[in-house]
Amino acid sequence: MAAVERHAAIPKPLSLFASRLSHHRSGDEELRVLEAALSVGADVPALLATRSAARRLLRARAAEALVAAGPVEDDGRRIAIANFFARAFALVGDVEVSTAPVPRSADS
Repeated sequence: MAAVERHAAIPKPLSLFASRLSHHRSGDEELRVLEAALSVGADVPALLATRSAARRLLRARAAEALVAAGPVEDDGRRIAIANFFARAFALVGDVEVSTAPVPRSADS
């Protein structure tokens, strides 16, 4: 999927978070950016749209980030990334994904 396509449907409040994800940043600061983005909205429908877009963004980027983390030998990095995405999914209220098993890469 091209970068332009990924960013086309991202609401403005999520653009900084999406940019950080595209640069493979996954730490507490990024979670604070996500939390701030989820609280910005003129009304309830805007807040719900941002939350829904955040879920789609996280779903699209989670497996991608784990594969990019490298081979299984670097489990510490993979665990840190899985932890980040579990926390991010919990912030957006996606309990189904935040409790799902972590997908294994083809190298596993």
